[in-house]
Amino acid sequence: MSTENFKDVRRFVELEKELDLFKRSYNGFFYWQHIRFDVCESLFGNRIANVSAESGDEKKSLAKLCVKYGRESIEAIKTSIRLMKKERSELVILLGPKTSDKFFDSWDVPEEISHSSFRYIPYTTEKKEGDLFLEPPRLRFVFEKKIRGKLGLFKEDKAEKRALKKLEDRLKKDFGQSLSADEMERRIQEFIIFDKHYTRYFSKLFRRTRCRAAAFTCYYSPELISAAKAAKKSGVKMIELQHGVINNHEEYWFEDNRGLHNHVPDILLTFGDIHNSWIKLVKGKKAVSVGFPFQEKSIRELENVQPNDKYIVIYPESFPEFENLLDRFINEITPLGYKVFIKLHPLQAKNVSLWYPVLSKNKNAEIVTRQTEGIYYWLKMAKHHVMSSTTVGLEAVAFDHPNICIAENVPHDQVQCLLDWKIARGFSTAQQLKELVLHPLDIRTEQAVEARKKLWKDNASENMAAFFREMKRNDWVIASENRSERNSNGRIKR
Repeated sequence: MSTENFKDVRRFVELEKELDLFKRSYNGFFYWQHIRFDVCESLFGNRIANVSAESGDEKKSLAKLCVKYGRESIEAIKTSIRLMKKERSELVILLGPKTSDKFFDSWDVPEEISHSSFRYIPYTTEKKEGDLFLEPPRLRFVFEKKIRGKLGLFKEDKAEKRALKKLEDRLKKDFGQSLSADEMERRIQEFIIFDKHYTRYFSKLFRRTRCRAAAFTCYYSPELISAAKAAKKSGVKMIELQHGVINNHEEYWFEDNRGLHNHVPDILLTFGDIHNSWIKLVKGKKAVSVGFPFQEKSIRELENVQPNDKYIVIYPESFPEFENLLDRFINEITPLGYKVFIKLHPLQAKNVSLWYPVLSKNKNAEIVTRQTEGIYYWLKMAKHHVMSSTTVGLEAVAFDHPNICIAENVPHDQVQCLLDWKIARGFSTAQQLKELVLHPLDIRTEQAVEARKKLWKDNASENMAAFFREMKRNDWVIASENRSERNSNGRIKR
């Protein structure tokens, strides 16, 4: 999830509207939706701002690739055969990595709706019975990219390359740094191949299943952008389940909201009503609050876990000033009998020293890289929770015991609302954080109850099932009278 300041994101989306970037094309390929997330992320990174997207496959020979993907090729053939025999599914569920399963496993699709699931990220090692891995488009992409690279067949658009250089210069002027024009071009050239194969395959999938809707999380995944293109041509409705805080995320706020060459889902199912007012979607799309079934299920399962008043969980962000503050705090608080856990984001857990060179050396805290317990376990088992800008802050409000402490010396827009509602407190120094822990806040208040209702709609599983029943009853058509209209500030008009 992005950690940049909301003001910076607003500057970015205003700039892309000013420069009309959604209308830019490279050899006729409208590329901006495909690269905008990476470009935006590169503007605000501090340690890992410009990492190449290349995989280890780049260095392998074509022969080695054939060996590596031999097993996947067999699986691809099986998948294609099974897809040809697939019975009709009104609803197709598109699963990403294993972590996305929780968004679908915690509620039941109504029996009257025929459905099937496909895992669009095929290189995961875990497979659920009944999953069809979408191997064919990835294999075709890998081999075509390799062949084009070997034979020098990437067609260059010199005029657009000059435009990308101007964009890089403008971004550096406005933000101080940017993904390079060469890197943007490299990614665009790859996306041209990637999108071709995935769009064709999703078109085939939608045609074979004769589905009316597709459900998924994180629409701006490269595969799902292609799926959205195929869905538009096939008349399939794209329905996204909210997967995190989106109140300062560039992929859910558009100043250019015409929807030109933009593949935002038709409907976004959100955790609660307030999330709908924190976004600005493109014309004709809407947000519907249903709640978060996985959260309700997790809380029920943790009923017997008792919070420990001496446990502190830190959810760090990769800002040097925040890291140094936490390092000092840990060294001061642990002699007083407190135990500190540093819970890392899954994407940061593989290279702790790169993300956190200071904290990784602190012997007074336990660094948690495993993902076995789940975030709700950590929220329930500890009294004190320290963070800057993260979904975890809003998830903590689902409980009535956490002492939520928010760093104000780094961007924290995603959880500023908790400070405004007075159900969390801020700090800017190690000493201030120490005092917040020694004198915890009691959030068993009316303000916390109201916040919980805004953030997390009750009866989520029932709401989810009811939504899909209603969609089927309406023949999977999104009624225009139900679309959210917005004023000039992006707020919903009721």
